[in-house]
Amino acid sequence: MSEKQTCGQGLEANANLPAAMGHVLASMAQNLDAHRPALDTSDPATLQELIAYAALISQQQHTADGLLTIAENMTSYRDLPMGNHDMELISTPAVVEAFDAFLTAEHQLLELLQLRIERDQAMLETLTANVRRAG
Repeated sequence: MSEKQTCGQGLEANANLPAAMGHVLASMAQNLDAHRPALDTSDPATLQELIAYAALISQQQHTADGLLTIAENMTSYRDLPMGNHDMELISTPAVVEAFDAFLTAEHQLLELLQLRIERDQAMLETLTANVRRAG
């Protein structure tokens, strides 16, 4: 007979979501930062873009760090003792609705990522082809 999972083990098992989101956001900040040297600073519009990128890079990195910290904290609760649960209260419509909303958000994130990955893969192939031609 398999042992029942504790809430602490559940937290650890779910830490991969904020960790993945943190890595994606950190990578987005890194991508913006890598884009900055290509900007022509003699163009006034470019200066506005550089200011926007600097702000976004800072915000994205801060949020990414927060998400990674959340993931680390969730993992650290693996050995959290299992508290008593009132099974009637954990089976209320409000709890079901909250979990349904979470699952809906996951589906929306998956759909968004699928669309972005197709677009970004095409962009990467174009960039890679340009690098090969230049080199």
